Amino acid sequence: MEVKIMCKIQFSVLSYFPSVVTNENINVGILFHNLDTDERTFHMMKNWNRLESFDDEIDINFMKKYLQGIKNESERNLFNGDEAFSLKEYIKYYVNELRFCTIKEADVKNVDEFILTTEKVHMRLDFEKSERLSRDSEVKYIKMMMRSNKVDYSSSPIQGGYDETVRFDYMVGNYGFKNFTFEDKKISRMVTNAKAWSHTAESLSGKYNTIFVYDVEKDESTNYHIIMKILGEHAYKVMPSSEVIDFVMKLQQDEDAKYQNRLDL
Repeated sequence: MEVKIMCKIQFSVLSYFPSVVTNENINVGILFHNLDTDERTFHMMKNWNRLESFDDEIDINFMKKYLQGIKNESERNLFNGDEAFSLKEYIKYYVNELRFCTIKEADVKNVDEFILTTEKVHMRLDFEKSERLSRDSEVKYIKMMMRSNKVDYSSSPIQGGYDETVRFDYMVGNYGFKNFTFEDKKISRMVTNAKAWSHTAESLSGKYNTIFVYDVEKDESTNYHIIMKILGEHAYKVMPSSEVIDFVMKLQQDEDAKYQNRLDL
């Protein structure tokens, strides 16, 4: 029986921020680094219409060439000579409109499968509907990333404000995460469920922080905006699924820092 060897993969998502005033952004690429083979691969967005819709003033041809330059430079290590490639050193110079996010790590058996799944999480709309991750697959990926990055999480139910059982998709500390899937759903039928979860978030307030996670934005739907308003009323935060991993890693880092401070006292 063949035993697959685990590989350690680092990656960072590249986002485009058109304004220094707002924090609105769109993911345009992902840089992967296989620490075992030193192979780097930069995957850039394919759906350029999304970028043009996001910022109608952008020069698409210039952006394509710029991202291709990042691909050539990072994969071939053009400017570092014989020095070992460092993802941390490479991304630190991107601080303006194009910025790389926090570096994440994962121990994986199938590198190609992991890269493809990561693309589907962070650049979901680059893929046809039939190719996109299901809600369960996305939650499974997030849990795998939390394990790889040493984030303590739980899938156990908790006791609600009325002694009822509340089941989040996962919890990190006192933060409970509940996923809402809008894609290919009759959104008008989700209003009642959103109200119920908003009430649950209110009843848990003070003891648990409820975070609602969504897959895609449906700006053309009136019911989508109604649901987002309902969810946002009592939630600690409402965020897209692509932001969850960064958020939980920050939670864990803050918790680790508090623990270290207590040890130092």
